[in-house]
Amino acid sequence: MTFIHNPPPLLKAWMLISSIIVLWDAAYVFLRPYSLPNSPSPLHYIWYPYKHYAPVDHNYSIAGYLAGDGFPAAQSILNVIESGLNLTYLFLASKAATAPTPAQKRRQEVAAVIVGLVGTVMTESKTGLYWLTEICGGWGGAEAELWSLPFGTLFWFWLLPNGFWLTMPAWCAWRFSKDLVRGVVGEDGQQGVERKKVR
Repeated sequence: MTFIHNPPPLLKAWMLISSIIVLWDAAYVFLRPYSLPNSPSPLHYIWYPYKHYAPVDHNYSIAGYLAGDGFPAAQSILNVIESGLNLTYLFLASKAATAPTPAQKRRQEVAAVIVGLVGTVMTESKTGLYWLTEICGGWGGAEAELWSLPFGTLFWFWLLPNGFWLTMPAWCAWRFSKDLVRGVVGEDGQQGVERKKVR
């Protein structure tokens, strides 16, 4: 079976950079209260940008932490799994590039694409849930009325980053799915026909 996975640099860059950001984000949640803005602990400087983001997003705020909201921690556990899948994809893809035989290369590429697809669909679903939580909750957080914020603040601190986390995983999932379909049925569907004849 012919299978070619030739990911663009942007896809590989996204898988790496997003994993680093997501692990950094998860560490912020797991290390609360030490990571919270203005914490007495020097650790909070590692997450300095959250000083501006936490007042916008209740999930990362001091009030959310004090309220015992479990969503951020649950999301962060999934973030760790998601990052593990993304990094596993990068490992398998690099291993495929140096595989000694075509058969081994094909196996590594198929494994890489499946793992990559699972990881990006997980990211897409998690981010979609994030959006839907706001929508179903009446478009407002418990600490800050998100949708009543000035548009500039709303755009730069919530819509843009969360919109980016919707569009990029969707694009990656499309690329992975395209490679899988092409590998199964071929570019013009002839491979599927040939396999049927053999049977």
